[in-house]
Amino acid sequence: MIDFRYHLVSIASVFLALAVGIVLGAGPLRGTIGDTLASEVTRLREETNALRADLSLAQSQVDARDEAIAELRPRSVSGVLAGSTVGLLVLPDAADGSVDTAGAVLAEAGGTVLGPITVTEAWTSAEPPDVTARTEAAALLRELLAGELPVGLDPERVIDLSLARALAGAPDTGEEAQPTTPVDGGAVTDPGDPQTETVEDSTDEEILAILAEYGLLEVAEDADPGSAEAVVVVAPAGAASDASVVIGWVDLIGALDDAAAAVVAGDVTADSAIDTDLIAAIRDSGELADRISTIDNLATPSGSTAVPFAATEQLGGESGHYGEADTASGLLPPIETPTP
Repeated sequence: MIDFRYHLVSIASVFLALAVGIVLGAGPLRGTIGDTLASEVTRLREETNALRADLSLAQSQVDARDEAIAELRPRSVSGVLAGSTVGLLVLPDAADGSVDTAGAVLAEAGGTVLGPITVTEAWTSAEPPDVTARTEAAALLRELLAGELPVGLDPERVIDLSLARALAGAPDTGEEAQPTTPVDGGAVTDPGDPQTETVEDSTDEEILAILAEYGLLEVAEDADPGSAEAVVVVAPAGAASDASVVIGWVDLIGALDDAAAAVVAGDVTADSAIDTDLIAAIRDSGELADRISTIDNLATPSGSTAVPFAATEQLGGESGHYGEADTASGLLPPIETPTP
């Protein structure tokens, strides 16, 4: 049994050890310990100052690079897209500054800009009212595009292909469209019949009107639809709320790429996940990654400069992934000066 004397000895030992430590620290070891600590603090302070100076120099160099690229951008991109029509499609939550930047650099490159046309969250929402809106819009689009769309498509696929058609003409879906009797009782239209008369109509405007009526699109008043040879998609600025949303955007961009050259531009953060970030998802999508071009630093001068060159590369049948993320193949696409 442990008695009171044991506790007394233990307490005395603790105080003795404390006293010895105080005596040694205040006496023979005081100078050594003090000198060691002072030396270590000095070394750490010097390392911190050196790292701070290196960081300041690196930031200055980046700022100087960006300033130079911004100054040279109008001259470097001039004429790159001359004679080309480029659609500008904006996804939900895209930064206003990024949209303005994309439109400005496409205009600087001499392209005719179709848009911007903004897709709303209802395009991929799982909420019942939005699902109903897509279903009803798809029914009207099937009637409008009688003979152009393959039969048996789900509403999401119908609206994807219809938007691609409005921006860039009939997509090459790899599926055979079936002759269909229009709802007004008119003649059967067979898109494969060379005798079918081609007349100008307002189908593109009607597609956009239907999609806007059901809250799936917001179309600028001066956004005249037409045959875009390339489409630049401005990606959302942040992560998607659900992986299904990203899947929906990937499906839409795939439909656009079937009809025109497609470039997706935005800004990827260090923690961007494949299942919630559009650009990261495209770069990890296998076959689609070989067809679509992406830019992950649109907000920077180098990223905005890359937009028209990436579109030109796409128009030439090539693709690439550009920017500052680890998944990029380079900072800029190949730059070719247009022939005078």
